[in-house]
Amino acid sequence: GTFLSLGERGASVATIAGSMMSQDVMCTSTDQLGSALTYITKTFQSIGSTRLKAQYRRYTDASFSQLSPQPSSHGLPGPLVAAENRLPFNVTFTPDGGLVTLGDTVYGAVVEPGQNLTYSWVVPQQAGPSKADLPSVAYTYSSTLSPSHEVAGL
Repeated sequence: GTFLSLGERGASVATIAGSMMSQDVMCTSTDQLGSALTYITKTFQSIGSTRLKAQYRRYTDASFSQLSPQPSSHGLPGPLVAAENRLPFNVTFTPDGGLVTLGDTVYGAVVEPGQNLTYSWVVPQQAGPSKADLPSVAYTYSSTLSPSHEVAGL
């Protein structure tokens, strides 16, 4: 999985690990026509009902040894992370391998397993709510490998 630690002005406030999980996407309601089995049964022509999805979990500290409690009603693929307008925060990625990208800054930079790469980001004013919005705005975070595929159906 990919690990990231978010902090405000150097103080860590969120430590998150990303990994892939298997999810059975089969509908539990009754199939009135029987045609669903054509698509959800794994054969040489069909991939079946199990899909790989990205899952992000919050940990208590940067050792990634103790999971933070997660509400059972939490249907998102990861924990909520708050950032304040125009305040800098650091992001540290520690992936199991693969590419780490952040725009054109370090596109294609390889971070080896066990290594860290820290970015310092500032939340721009235009990323916050406008006069027509509620007091806060939400954005998603995801893998850069296949973001829409990894969160589809969650």
